[in-house]
Amino acid sequence: MNDQIPPPIGPKGFTKNYVSVFKGYFCKYVCQKEWDNFYEEDILMNEELRDNARTVINKQNEGEFQGALYDSNAGYALLVRSVLDSLVNQALFKEEREEGRHSVYLRTDKLKALCPEILRVILPVIDSLVEEYDRRQQR
Repeated sequence: MNDQIPPPIGPKGFTKNYVSVFKGYFCKYVCQKEWDNFYEEDILMNEELRDNARTVINKQNEGEFQGALYDSNAGYALLVRSVLDSLVNQALFKEEREEGRHSVYLRTDKLKALCPEILRVILPVIDSLVEEYDRRQQR
């Protein structure tokens, strides 16, 4: 009998830790670049983000990551979409659907306010930063 508790699972078998790491690196990257808007493909194709997120993306699964460009059901495509959905739900990005195109994602004032805190650490934990920000705003 196995007494180990399985780790919480994110999209397509990624652990919650994977999702958290990718989310942190992604937000940090966006804050460094000060992107005002971007498309999902910008994330999937971004070399610098992949280099910074080596704990999530490594040489063994690089091909799978690139395959996500062409297969919206590939693991990393699902991971990216899940992270984007989470960031939209946390009001860090606003998603706008364009006719005949993929969604465009826009940075919100909330993300802009959090960028100094995100850039201050090596790997930010976005969920806790958002929770603290929301608490401060309710006061």
